[in-house]
Amino acid sequence: MVSREPNFRELLAEADTHFLAQQYAEAEPWIRKAIAAGELEWGPDSVNLLRAMRMLATSLDRTDQGVSGDELISLRLQILRICEKAYGARSLETAEELMGVARAYLSQKKLAEAAVHQRRAVEIFEKHGDELSRDYAKARLAQTLFEVGQNDEAISYFAQAAEGHDLRNEHPLRVIAHHGLGEALLVGDRYDSAREHLEIALELACKLSPKSESSALVATIRESLAKTLH
Repeated sequence: MVSREPNFRELLAEADTHFLAQQYAEAEPWIRKAIAAGELEWGPDSVNLLRAMRMLATSLDRTDQGVSGDELISLRLQILRICEKAYGARSLETAEELMGVARAYLSQKKLAEAAVHQRRAVEIFEKHGDELSRDYAKARLAQTLFEVGQNDEAISYFAQAAEGHDLRNEHPLRVIAHHGLGEALLVGDRYDSAREHLEIALELACKLSPKSESSALVATIRESLAKTLH
């Protein structure tokens, strides 16, 4: 009797046992087998493959398996195409995957390409997303712009991220946004404004995590604060 090859669902179920236990290296080969089986059954751009491809992207992100950056970018772009086809180019699902593509580009220091996808995500979140998702995307875009030297635009997006969400209760996003804004203002020699935002970031960082007094982030903020005392 000829043995039957396991199908997509069976292979993905095996992958799940490892993936849900955060055993990403062990999950990866099963995910790849599931995707290969699914592509034979439905084609490479089927929405049925979306979960498996997202699992593979997460596994590659969290393990060091000698995977090339180009493979991860290609995988993220394939996931994006499926989302655009299944949910629409302006959907929240697409916006989330645009941020995933941007992360893949950032991992390879391809900042310009990352910014293009982050901008698209911000535009979608502006119209359809919740405020927190929108402002996280703005903070990520601002950081990318800051790193490529587009400082004025970075300041604008950092400021929007710091002020746009109702953050009367302390939130880690406020640390990210005020710290980034302070750094960008410092580069622009706007010392008083930089000091104001860096002080807010420092206070929030220490309040959100009392054990963070000696953390690398707190040390970085303090170093930047010292530079404002000119």
